[in-house]
Amino acid sequence: VVLYSQPGWPPCRHAKEFLSARGVEFEEKNVRGDYQALYELIEDLGGRQTPTLLVGEQVIFGFDPEGYESALAAGEE
Repeated sequence: VVLYSQPGWPPCRHAKEFLSARGVEFEEKNVRGDYQALYELIEDLGGRQTPTLLVGEQVIFGFDPEGYESALAAGEE
């Protein structure tokens, strides 16, 4: 599970809190300070917004609790 985020952006904070509250281990990639992470977000995932959550091959753009739950549940199967 990878979370593409940026500091100071409330939706990113909410996404981190959401994942942490559920005990989900995730790698956080700061697209402001890590140009490789920004490249991955834009070129590999086709996104330009944060937060973006990557669970396996599933990508969820924005803070979407229902989408996160669905992706996480599918990732456990």
